Amino acid sequence: MANTGRFYRIILFIALYMSLATALCYFPDGTIVERDTPCGSTGNSTCCGQGFACLSNNLCAVTEHVNAGPEQSTYVRGSCTDESWSSDSCPSYCLNWEHGDNLSGGMGIAKCPYIQERFYCLNGYATSFTADEMCSNSSNFIAFAGMCTLKGSADMSG
Repeated sequence: MANTGRFYRIILFIALYMSLATALCYFPDGTIVERDTPCGSTGNSTCCGQGFACLSNNLCAVTEHVNAGPEQSTYVRGSCTDESWSSDSCPSYCLNWEHGDNLSGGMGIAKCPYIQERFYCLNGYATSFTADEMCSNSSNFIAFAGMCTLKGSADMSG
């Protein structure tokens, strides 16, 4: 009887491992992102590229493991394990194609100067304004309550 319980625990562990290993990430337009890694281990989750840090506000942050050039943004709206992007675990910003947001890829995000919890999407709309102008109009910036924290780092293998 004890062996039966152990057998079922092993099967459950294998099934859980396989579900995590096969979690797919999607961009907002439904494109599968093969090289992104889910930030969470259960349920739907934001996904970040290899070597990016997963932050608690669903942003992905560049780390020393990413070969970022001088034009690379420090923060990115990554992908999500929910193909429909209807989960609260998916990033809910930088999704406006009319402003030039990239729905078939990651989207660069900049931090507002002087205001800790404000960020803005680096899209076609933002090119018409200075950072101060983007950050002073509430329809242009993303505000996060409090400081964001590190949730983990995306897998660097591959």
